[in-house]
Amino acid sequence: MVHILKSYLTMIGNSKLTNNIQQYLGIGMVLLGAFAIGLMPSAAKIAYQEGANPLAVITLRCFVGMLGIGLYMLIFRQSFKIEKAALRYSTLSGVAQVFNSLGLLGALAYIDVSITVLIFSFFPFLIVIFEHYSGRSKMTLFVMSCISSALVGLAMTMGLSLENLNSTGLSLAVLALISVTFMVSIVSKSGRQIGVIPANFYMAVWASLFFLTFALLAPLTGLVDAASFPETLRGWVAMLVTGIAFSLAYVLFFAGANIIGITRASILSISEPIMMILFAVLIVDERLLSVQWFGVVLVIASLFVMEMPRKKA
Repeated sequence: MVHILKSYLTMIGNSKLTNNIQQYLGIGMVLLGAFAIGLMPSAAKIAYQEGANPLAVITLRCFVGMLGIGLYMLIFRQSFKIEKAALRYSTLSGVAQVFNSLGLLGALAYIDVSITVLIFSFFPFLIVIFEHYSGRSKMTLFVMSCISSALVGLAMTMGLSLENLNSTGLSLAVLALISVTFMVSIVSKSGRQIGVIPANFYMAVWASLFFLTFALLAPLTGLVDAASFPETLRGWVAMLVTGIAFSLAYVLFFAGANIIGITRASILSISEPIMMILFAVLIVDERLLSVQWFGVVLVIASLFVMEMPRKKA
């Protein structure tokens, strides 16, 4: 539906009104993708409560995402053909997705969630710098100030604690940060060549293959527990939700980025942890302190202020 609407807007002309509608559509796609990302932790937590472990959830998440995007391509008769250059990019993006997931999971075993999420959320800074030196966008003091303000709000929301710092955990968090930056850049480039949907499909294919191989071989070393799956229907539904949210999140993010640019899309994705926290409040009955609610408002206000000049323009 989103794909059809975007095509329609492209066909009806390039007037200022149409361009404004496209911009709002792009912003909406990115925020809707953040909404989908926000569902994943709460759904995963339910799956864990029903007997699953992280290895099973991550592997099945990628696999369900791959099937979901592939089914979409079949229904809308999109080509699965891929050129050698795009295949290389998709392979690299799959590897980056694996290191991203392993880095995040590994970091959480050594350091607090707040520090892990905050380090990971620095990736818009790296995207801004990369796009600036690539000549695709400009790095302005205003934009950097908005990102900084949003990250301060995020730190307040997450209840940032500098206790329990660990060099291994910090290194793994930085690995996740670099991996997601690399993945976003690669899939964005691949999407410009073969389209957003196929680019995400092949990223999911490679990530699924890598995780499936890891899930089969890693337990043989004795260092990693074998994948365990939910024991109830509720747990399986929760795992299915993580896969659907995974595929929707990335497709919507990169579709929106094709309209508003990868820099703006990356900055708006700072809202993802806020979505996760709000879903945790709504679904798993977590509670926020007053300072955390202030942090939520600060993140939203920072992103809104950043977009105001663009709307005016």
